Amino acid sequence: RYEDYSADDTVQTDRQTSSVNLGLKQALSETDTLDVSLGFQQIETDQTILGMRQSNTDSGTIGNVELTRELTRGMIGTTFDLRESVNGRTATWLVSREMPLPRGGVSISLGASSDVDDTIRPVGSIDFTHEMQRSTLTASLEREVVTSSESNELRTTRASVGYNYEINSLSDLSFSANFAEQTQIGGVTAVTDTPRLDLRATYSRDITEDWQISSGYEYRVRDETGVGSATSNRIFLTLEREFALRP
Repeated sequence: RYEDYSADDTVQTDRQTSSVNLGLKQALSETDTLDVSLGFQQIETDQTILGMRQSNTDSGTIGNVELTRELTRGMIGTTFDLRESVNGRTATWLVSREMPLPRGGVSISLGASSDVDDTIRPVGSIDFTHEMQRSTLTASLEREVVTSSESNELRTTRASVGYNYEINSLSDLSFSANFAEQTQIGGVTAVTDTPRLDLRATYSRDITEDWQISSGYEYRVRDETGVGSATSNRIFLTLEREFALRP
């Protein structure tokens, strides 16, 4: 794998990331599966500092191990993931459980991440779906530790709730609320805390078998620490066409 990143920032960053991985997926039994990947990654970064072009190389071992077991009702598993960035190494361990419900399902993962400063941070997610006679309710909550494209270590939190109601065979009405927040936990460039909220209502209708029209209203709120808050209102109308290409 090879990735080339360039930014027109104050230090004119050019970064090339290359990695080699070897993976193996093995069925241990009729219900147990082991998935292992081990590799080596190298990051070469060029930046202009005090008028001089400087180069820096970071390298390290990356990989992950995943063990899953199929149950009578759902699945249980555990995952250990090791990543490398220009800031250092992060490791994440998760235990997950997927389980069907009488009218939907639930998926839960809980664990911890060790960030580039060797600080242990709780991470995980939960996804819930409940289906009714003419509607569907979904909800999700997630927290993770990630490295952004600008090489900043971030802790992100996301939460969402959605509701879809089938008016008839041709039209439906949906509502959604989404919240996201990112907090810097490492990296060179300063990143301010930025919570965002998105509220959306949409009406959709099938015009023909392939054509669909949708319209609605969206309200957004963004609050950046040290900068201030901003809101926006949007009314939209969308015409969609779905088609399939066959050889």
